[in-house]
Amino acid sequence: MKTGPDKIKKHIEMGNRFRLIRGHLSQKEFAKKIKVPFRTYQRYESGKNIPKAIVLFKISAIYQMPIEWFYTGKSIKWPYVEDPAALKELMKLDRKKKKTNEDIEKTHAILDIAWKEKITRGLSIEGATTSQIEDFIKSLPKPLHRYLEESSPLLRMIKQLERIYNEGDKNKIEAIRAQLNVLDPEAKVNVPSIKKTSN
Repeated sequence: MKTGPDKIKKHIEMGNRFRLIRGHLSQKEFAKKIKVPFRTYQRYESGKNIPKAIVLFKISAIYQMPIEWFYTGKSIKWPYVEDPAALKELMKLDRKKKKTNEDIEKTHAILDIAWKEKITRGLSIEGATTSQIEDFIKSLPKPLHRYLEESSPLLRMIKQLERIYNEGDKNKIEAIRAQLNVLDPEAKVNVPSIKKTSN
């Protein structure tokens, strides 16, 4: 039985998404990380084979991503939801054409729990204490998931500012500080000065 052009296209697109998530790792390193044989992984990335669901679940767990992204490539709607029952409920709520206020509240609650778990894991790895993690989560706006979604304009802006700050360009940082002080003088923005690192 021959594979049709649409199926081939989907296989190649999924292979491209594997390449994207693999990032800077070599194929061998990535295959080892997800615990599949190197040759098997090569066939996934080339689009010759489609991985079994168990492999995708494993990668979803490692990278904290919804499994749906591997199949569709659509923008990530949700963080990785660890609890299978919560994920099932979330997908069921998402499929409903007419959502009640109760449906929306349930969706928000599941998403917020998932983001809290993700933040907690990340901060724990960095060595934060339980009370520091709790204080940080309490300081974030509600509903939490709206603030942290990849599509959030606020998050995109934060990432952009973080990148500019990390580049260490004093002129750009001074310009941002000046603009923020003009737009919001009450906040008294005080961006820490850049320290020159010795080579």
